[in-house]
Amino acid sequence: MSFYEVIFETGEYSVLEADSDDKALEFAKEQQRRAVAGESGGPGGWPATRVARVLKYDEHPGEYIASGMVSAKDAKAAVDSVAVGDQVSVWEAAAAIRDLSNPLHAESEAHDSNYKAPEVAELDAAGWEA
Repeated sequence: MSFYEVIFETGEYSVLEADSDDKALEFAKEQQRRAVAGESGGPGGWPATRVARVLKYDEHPGEYIASGMVSAKDAKAAVDSVAVGDQVSVWEAAAAIRDLSNPLHAESEAHDSNYKAPEVAELDAAGWEA
């Protein structure tokens, strides 16, 4: 079982769990077909959106850093990033440390991954654009 971050043309995303790359491509291909045909994208009745990218993960990307453990170097860098000279606001430092455990990027470009977890592969768009 693998997990796939489906990134839509709008920049929205969803995580899909599938038995294989072929199953994930089937989903993307059907989603793309619905979008091109102007059909509903699901039970909410909203129009389907075209698929821009599909990224593969071995584990759910939302579980990244689930242990809450990071290196002391990363923690120090987070605190240093909010320092003003040799002083730091404890509230800003706490927020910077807390953000290390957030599996999502604070900001990402429209078609970039929304997760900090490194993907293991990217599926070829030819699989759903055909």
